[in-house]
Amino acid sequence: MSTVHLLVLVHGMWGHIGHLEQMRLVSEAIKPTDGCRLHVLLPTTNSEEHTYDGVDWGGERVAQEILDEVDKLKSKGDKVTKFSVTGYSLGGLISRYAIGILKQKGLFEDITPVNFITVATPHLGLIRYRTTLYTLFAYFGPKLLARTGEQFYCVDKWSATGRSLLEVMADPERIFYQTLQSFQRIAIYANAVSDYTVPYMTAAIDLEDQFADMETNGLQLELDEHYTNAIIKSYRLPDDPPPKQHKMPDARKLATNALLYATIPFLLPIALPYAITRFVRESRSSRARIKLLKTDETLAAILAKLEEGVEGMTVGSATGATPDIPMAADVEMDDKEQMHVVQIPRRTHSPGAVMASSRPASSQGTRASSPTLDSPSLLDTQSSTTPVSSAPTSTSAIVPASNTTSKPLGRARSMSPLPTTARKERKKCRREKAPHPVTTPLQHKMAEQLNELPLVKVRTFFPGAVNAHAVIVCRDVETFSWQKVGQGALRHWADHFVA
Repeated sequence: MSTVHLLVLVHGMWGHIGHLEQMRLVSEAIKPTDGCRLHVLLPTTNSEEHTYDGVDWGGERVAQEILDEVDKLKSKGDKVTKFSVTGYSLGGLISRYAIGILKQKGLFEDITPVNFITVATPHLGLIRYRTTLYTLFAYFGPKLLARTGEQFYCVDKWSATGRSLLEVMADPERIFYQTLQSFQRIAIYANAVSDYTVPYMTAAIDLEDQFADMETNGLQLELDEHYTNAIIKSYRLPDDPPPKQHKMPDARKLATNALLYATIPFLLPIALPYAITRFVRESRSSRARIKLLKTDETLAAILAKLEEGVEGMTVGSATGATPDIPMAADVEMDDKEQMHVVQIPRRTHSPGAVMASSRPASSQGTRASSPTLDSPSLLDTQSSTTPVSSAPTSTSAIVPASNTTSKPLGRARSMSPLPTTARKERKKCRREKAPHPVTTPLQHKMAEQLNELPLVKVRTFFPGAVNAHAVIVCRDVETFSWQKVGQGALRHWADHFVA
């Protein structure tokens, strides 16, 4: 019997296993030093149009494939002793959900979680910008991308208390967060620039984006030559802001833009109806699939039955009865189940050097370990099978509602009118600088909670890329050879994989 370190690679939206083929090839260079054999699994049941079905149903499918693979290896005489997962884009969110399901199923009772890595994943949902294009995406995205779109923009009512799925997964009292804590290494890769699909702030869980103004703020980068300058080793702002420079327009860029704008009247009448028709068709197919999935005895259905019982007891407590349900603090835990949480102080972006990899400073004690299956602290009284459009049906007396009155962590906005000259200066700055995002109080809350994890943040740098979102994993190098510049990021991922 040989011992196996199982590595799962999860693709993103509209994706398939071919998108992570280069990552799979690079993983062959990973040589475990503990006697384990590295075995790579690329889940196939959640590909292409099935990615419309939501993070939760995608996580259900991936978790089941992992369990099946473990059983398959066992039947061949191999024993999985270590587990790692890397999720790309939407696959990172699906992976965060799937590990909670695997914890529920008892997978980690005799398997050690080692690496949890995400690459260009929208941990805070999709960020909105003050541009017409992003405004249209924010309006039509939840409608055209079905359940996944609603979860991307945090407008779903996933739990019975009305919280969105991403909010629940970022809650330190929930099984998704607590299972994530148990991994030896948690790393997140984010494109510093040129990612127009998953911008830096949501991929890096960073509420400040100094890379957006690189052309004007004088940000100084130190790149890692060993990885073909694809990795930012450190970055810092200069002590004194640089003088404003008036750049001459790029003639090549102007010509390209002119050609693009000239083709819009011809392409738009063809491309727009096709795109809308496809999105609507696949969105309807997704909703039909979800209705069929709800009738199956999946793990989601089993959890739903359990949660209905918890909700019934909660309602009883509101009418005067005292439910005999253990609270999270009352659940007894074995010593081996205790999870040590290392908190890192909130980072301030001072002119001093900021390292690309955020390391925990010191241990701040322990947090209660993952609750058992019948503990209500797992549940948030949510139902994985509840339609996203449904309103909350009960008020939980066990799980407190989210604090909707909490103030965002960003700067307070002055309510006094600006002088005319100040308004003119602000408009001028808006024209000169890149568009900045509009973050919500919920995104601030999720960022604060997720940054309490011992995250290793790796920032990649592909300034000349058409869209760095595809480059970072060399998604389709056969068709687009320019994506090969992302191989430095993949080698960094393999070299720092804990094996």
